[in-house]
Amino acid sequence: GKEKARFGVHVLQSYTVSWRMGVAHGIAEGVGVLILKLCLVLAVFYGGSLVHHNELSGGILISYSFIALQVVMALSVLPPVLADISNAVLAGQRVLELMD
Repeated sequence: GKEKARFGVHVLQSYTVSWRMGVAHGIAEGVGVLILKLCLVLAVFYGGSLVHHNELSGGILISYSFIALQVVMALSVLPPVLADISNAVLAGQRVLELMD
């Protein structure tokens, strides 16, 4: 009775916090990736106009695009890694609390 109700309250609180964290994570990651990709699109568009006006060669633009794409992919992997590190630190703290 009483323990079951208390457990249910804790499960509901955990669910609410997890849901909010998931939504915040999804929004942050989506916005971050969108900004990075928009920067890449703008750079290619500007580079294309430079190629059109013979101020830049097409090969250099392609090389820049590949390098920029590598940077964008590396930066888009970074937020989940940081979140995992944060979760690991919190889990470690919890284990240490339980050991004391």
